[in-house]
Amino acid sequence: MRQSFPILCFAVLAPHFAAVAHESPEPKSSTATFEAVQVNGIGDPAWHSYKRLRLGVQAFQQNQALAPSAPLLFLLRPEKGGLAPDGLKLTLEAEGKVASIPLDDRGRFVLPEPSADISEDAELVLNRSKNLYKWRPDIRTPNLPDNMRRLGDLRLECAVRWAVEYDDIPFLKRNAFRALGGPCNARMVRVHYWSSSPIVEVKLTHANRQETLAKAFVGQGGTSYSVPLHDASWPDDTLVELIPAQPPG
Repeated sequence: MRQSFPILCFAVLAPHFAAVAHESPEPKSSTATFEAVQVNGIGDPAWHSYKRLRLGVQAFQQNQALAPSAPLLFLLRPEKGGLAPDGLKLTLEAEGKVASIPLDDRGRFVLPEPSADISEDAELVLNRSKNLYKWRPDIRTPNLPDNMRRLGDLRLECAVRWAVEYDDIPFLKRNAFRALGGPCNARMVRVHYWSSSPIVEVKLTHANRQETLAKAFVGQGGTSYSVPLHDASWPDDTLVELIPAQPPG
């Protein structure tokens, strides 16, 4: 089994979390059909442990009250931004057998349910070299505009990532986050999400209350943003509006 590599570095006020604001048809398959084949992939491919992603599924199920109408998808995003290109393929490999995992046009997929064919050391393998892509959970309540997120959805995405990437975080830093209540609940931890196009502001709205967040909540040239996940005064139904950058004059 390949040695695991760190995917995420949690940081106090120096975060790297992210998610894409798009709607497209969701992949439907949650089962895997395996074939016994000789795998001739590229050298050192991108991959992830099926077992670890299942921890994310369990966290989603345990915390689904945060986003009761939203399904769990996983998203593959190029390291340099943008959408998944044509020709991207994802497979689940287990004991010499391979099953294709359908991707939608945004690079999202449904993790297959456990079965007798999926062994303890099964791996998800991408037909690209590692470090070129990042994975993220993608949890979206239906029927919201492309530039609108729901705060409970973002909180649930954070819970899924914390569950999957927990063992990749250095011991001392992991314990520091635990002492703060976890990265999804701590005032001192800022969790960043991807934006599919540059933004200049983030606005929160719930009932008659509205607030434009400080400029520090928009980062990386407007391609990422953060929200106060810890702030219980903003309920899960709070809408997060991403204000797009104006096109050049």
